[in-house]
Amino acid sequence: MLIKGKKAAGEMVISPWMILNFAIIGIVIVTGILIFLAAQADVRDQEAEILATGVLDCLSEKFSLTDLSANFIFENCNLDRKVIEGGDYYIRLTVSRASLSVSEMNERVGEPIRIGVNWDTECDFQEKQGKEKNFPQCAEKSGFILGKDNEYYVVEVRTASNQR
Repeated sequence: MLIKGKKAAGEMVISPWMILNFAIIGIVIVTGILIFLAAQADVRDQEAEILATGVLDCLSEKFSLTDLSANFIFENCNLDRKVIEGGDYYIRLTVSRASLSVSEMNERVGEPIRIGVNWDTECDFQEKQGKEKNFPQCAEKSGFILGKDNEYYVVEVRTASNQR
């Protein structure tokens, strides 16, 4: 219905100010989305820590020196072989007999068990020089574990994560 001399309620003129407001709102939305998608969270440190803690906890419950192997770790620690050996993770286990004397050194038992890509060199470099963002991030844990043979062992776990 038209009122004399007035436009109907449904008609609206788009002014340059309204176009400018729409453009600013659009630019803000696009910028926010781009900032959100461009942000990268580097959680490799935390992944390596969690992996080291998980392996050490698993071994503390089910440690047997005679059964210790890469297969034992995959079967008993709920680790996916494809993920660990896929190239983004590394696990090294070193087992020593625990010495009860302060003056005696712990006697290493066998060779270290290595699973995945060997990143020992990169981890050693970062221990000396500090963290490097382009290298895999490493974590080390160790603990005393009572084996099924009722002997105490020192188990050292070094893990690394390079998953991006």
